[in-house]
Amino acid sequence: MGDGPFKEPEAPKNNQPTGRARYGGIAPAFGDNKTKDPYFTPPDKKPAPGPVPPFREPPAGGDGGGKEPPKGKDLRPDDDVKFKPKTPNKWTDPQPGVGVAEGRGIPGRGETQGKGQTQLEKAMGSQASKLLTAREVQTGNNVGKALIAGTATGLATQPLVKLGDVGASKLMNAGEGTRSYAAGDWYKRNFTKMGSSAHELAREGGVVAKAAANYQRVFDLDASILAKLEKVKTGTPLSLTAEEAKHLEGLTKALGIKDAGALTNGTVEDLLKVRQGLFKPTEVVVGGSKVLKPTIPLTAQATEEMLATIRGAEAVKGGKIFTTAEKGYLETQQLAFQRIKIMEDARLQAATEGGTKWFTGSGAWENAKKGFLYTLGTGGTLEVYHNMRDRIEGSDHRSWETSSLSVPLAIGLGKGFKGKAALTGLALASDFALDRELPVPDWMPVPKVMKQFSVYDAIPLALAFSVPSKSKLVKAGTIAGAVVLGKGLDAAFLGGGAGSVEQNAFESASADKRERSYDSMERAVRDWKALGAKNEVILEQNLAGLLIDSQKNWQTMSQEEKLNSHRSTIAVARACGEHHLERGSRLSPKAVDKPMYVLDGLDPPLDLGADALFYLQMSRKSVDGAKALTELMLKQDKQANGTKVKDQELKDLDSEKTKLDASIESILHGKHDIEAAVRKMKKFIDVGETANGATLEKERAFHTTFVSEMNQKLGRNWNTQFNSDGSPNPEGSKLVAKLLRDKALAQLAFASYKLDHDKDAIGAGDQIWGTAQGRQEGLPGMNNPDGTPIPKRFDGVIQMLELAEELDPNAKHDLDQLWAITKRVAEECNEKEPTQHEKFDILNARGRELSVELRIRIGKSK
Repeated sequence: MGDGPFKEPEAPKNNQPTGRARYGGIAPAFGDNKTKDPYFTPPDKKPAPGPVPPFREPPAGGDGGGKEPPKGKDLRPDDDVKFKPKTPNKWTDPQPGVGVAEGRGIPGRGETQGKGQTQLEKAMGSQASKLLTAREVQTGNNVGKALIAGTATGLATQPLVKLGDVGASKLMNAGEGTRSYAAGDWYKRNFTKMGSSAHELAREGGVVAKAAANYQRVFDLDASILAKLEKVKTGTPLSLTAEEAKHLEGLTKALGIKDAGALTNGTVEDLLKVRQGLFKPTEVVVGGSKVLKPTIPLTAQATEEMLATIRGAEAVKGGKIFTTAEKGYLETQQLAFQRIKIMEDARLQAATEGGTKWFTGSGAWENAKKGFLYTLGTGGTLEVYHNMRDRIEGSDHRSWETSSLSVPLAIGLGKGFKGKAALTGLALASDFALDRELPVPDWMPVPKVMKQFSVYDAIPLALAFSVPSKSKLVKAGTIAGAVVLGKGLDAAFLGGGAGSVEQNAFESASADKRERSYDSMERAVRDWKALGAKNEVILEQNLAGLLIDSQKNWQTMSQEEKLNSHRSTIAVARACGEHHLERGSRLSPKAVDKPMYVLDGLDPPLDLGADALFYLQMSRKSVDGAKALTELMLKQDKQANGTKVKDQELKDLDSEKTKLDASIESILHGKHDIEAAVRKMKKFIDVGETANGATLEKERAFHTTFVSEMNQKLGRNWNTQFNSDGSPNPEGSKLVAKLLRDKALAQLAFASYKLDHDKDAIGAGDQIWGTAQGRQEGLPGMNNPDGTPIPKRFDGVIQMLELAEELDPNAKHDLDQLWAITKRVAEECNEKEPTQHEKFDILNARGRELSVELRIRIGKSK
C-alpha cells in the first residue's frame, strides 16, 4: 500500500475490542456538512440538493445560517400546541437511547435502546461507559495516598509539639498580665497533655519557685519592720521604705486592725513576732546585727506543715494572723506540688511501659499510629458511605455533605473504639437523614470537593488528630479547622471531581441560556474546558449526547430549545477544540489506552489531524445557527428562557465568531514550526514519546492515527469541497487541503526516519513519490455505485502537496517548509537509491500545472 509506513498491525491481543476506543471519545465532526448525522457515519455520496433553512437544522448539521427562512415555512410554530412535546426537551433531561448499559442508565441519561449497548455507546466505543459513569474523582486511590500522608504527618507532629512548647515558653517570659504571656499560657493549657511534657513540669516548678519567692518577700518585710520597731525603743525614729509602708498598710487593713496607735502601742509588733515565731525562724547576722530569717518551705511536706500551723494558730487566737493572699501563696505552692507528683507518677508509669511518651522516640510513633488509624477511619468511612449513598440516591445526588465534618469529629473525639464507632454511625445517619428531610435547593451550590478525601484532607487532619489537647472543645475546633483547611487545599490544588467540574459547566451553560451575552458564553467555554482538563472523555461525551439529542428531537423542538442547543454546541465544541489545540495532536483511541498526545509545545499549535479544527468549525457553524434563530426571534419580538431577545446578542455572537475565525485561521494558515514537528514525529516513531508519557504500541499508534484515520478523514470530508447544489465550498477545500498537508507531514517524518536509520531508502522514496498501486486505492467511504472503490489518483508527498496548494494556496508558510523538507528528503533518497525514482528537481513540482488526473480528483476537470 502506498500510504502505509508500517504493515497493517495485527489484531489487538487479550480480547481487547477493536472498534472505536478503549477510552472512547466521539469522532470529530467529519461529514459533508449536509448529512443528518455527519459525526458518526462517513458519507458515501453527495447529499440531495436544496439547503435546509438554517434555523431548522440541528447543531453542526449544516452551514448554520446566513439566510432567512421563507415566510410561512416554519412547520412547527411555537403557538401550535400539537407540535410541542409533552415535556420540553432539555439538554440534561433523560433521553431514550442514551443510557449506559442494558437495564441501567446514568441518572439523567435515560434508558437503553437495543441489547447491551446504546446509541451513545456505539458512538463513543463499547468500553467508554466504564469511564463515563465515573463522574467524580475516584477517591479509592486517593485514600491510599492519604494514609501515607497521614502517617508521615503523625511522625512530624512530635517535633511540632515540642516547637510549640518552646515558643509558648518564650511568650510567657514576658511576664504575667501581658498578652504574650496569656497566649503562651493558653497554648500550654490546651495543647499539652498532663504528664506528657517536660515544659509542663518546668511550668509547675516555676509556680513553686514563684510562690516561695512571694512567701520570702513577705517575711523579709515583716522582719525588716520588726527590727525598725525595736530600734524605736532606743530613740531611733521610725523610717519605713515605700514598700514596707505599703506592706504594713495592706497587712493591717486585711487583718482588720483599726487601732490608730497600733504601730506605737505594740499591737503590730506583737503580730509580727507571732508571724515570725510560728515558723521557727533562725537568727542570721546581716550587716553586723542579728535578724530573724524564716524557713522557706520548698517541699510538699513543708508547705503542708506550714499551712497546718497557720490554721491552728488562727484557731487558737480566734482571728486572722495571715492575709488571704499570703495563705494563697502557700496554697498555690501546695497545688503545684500535687501536679508535679501526678506528672512524675505518669512519667514513671510510662517508663515502666517502655519509655516516656512525648519526649522520647515513642511519642513520634504514637502520633504516627494516630495519623494512620484515624486517617484510615475517616477516609475509609467516607469512601464506603459515599459509594453506598450513590447506589441508593444516584451519583448526581446533591448533599449537604455534613459527614465530611461530622465523621472526623466523631473519630477524633470518641472515647475508645466503641465510642468512635457509635459517634461515626450517628454522624452518617444524621447526614443521610438531613439530605432526605431537607434536600439541598437547586439554586444553592454545594462544593463537590466536600465529597472528596485526598492527601490535602489527610495532612491537616492527621496533624489535628495527633496534637495532644486537654480540652475536648479545643480538640473539636482543631479538627474542624483542619477539615476547612483540607477542603480549601482541595479546591486550590485539585479542584472538584469530574462530576463537580461538569456540574459547574452545566450551571454556566444554563446561565448562558438566560443571559445570552459574550461574557456568559466565555464563562461556559472556560468551565467546559476545565472539564476537559479533568476528563476529556466526559467532555466529548457531553458533546456527543448534545448532538445526538439535537439530531433526534430537532423537528419537535421549539425555537427557544433550538437556540439553546446551538448555544450549548458553540460552548462545548469550542471547549473541545481549544482543549485539543492546547494539548497537541491526539493519538487514535484505537491504539492507546487513554488520551495521549504528540507534537505538544509547538507555538502556534499545529493540530496535526485537524481534530481541533473540526470542533472549532462545528462551533462556528452553531454560531451561524444561533444568529439565524436570534434574528428570527428578534423580528417576532419573542423571549427565550424568560428574557427578551436583544440586538446585543447578535453583536456578541459576532464577537464569538471573530474569535473562532482567528483560531481557525491560525490552524489553517498560521506559520507553524514544521521542522520541529518533523523532529518530534520522528522521535515518537523511534521511542514512542508522547506528551503523556511513552506508549508501548508506537507502530500501531502511528499507523492508526496518521495513516488509517487520516485516510478516513479525507474520505469523510472529500465532498465538503462542494455544497449540496454543486457549487464550490471554499471552507471544505481548506479542510481537505489541511488534511493533505498533515498526511504529507506524517509521511515525510516517516521517510526521514527511515533514512536517518539507513532503513529501506526505497520505501522512504515511495513515501515521497508514491506508487502506482497507491494511486489506484480508494479513500474510505468513496465508492462507485457498484461498491468498488473510486481510485484516489494521488499518492505520495509530492502529489499531496500539489493538491493542497491548489486547494488552499494561502497556507504559504507551511507549504514553503513542507516543500523544502520534501526536497531535502527526496534528494537523500536519490543519493541512496539513484535508479528508483523520478529524476527532477523537487521544487519544479511546486510550480508545474496540476495533472489532469489530479484536477479530475478535485472536480476541476472531467
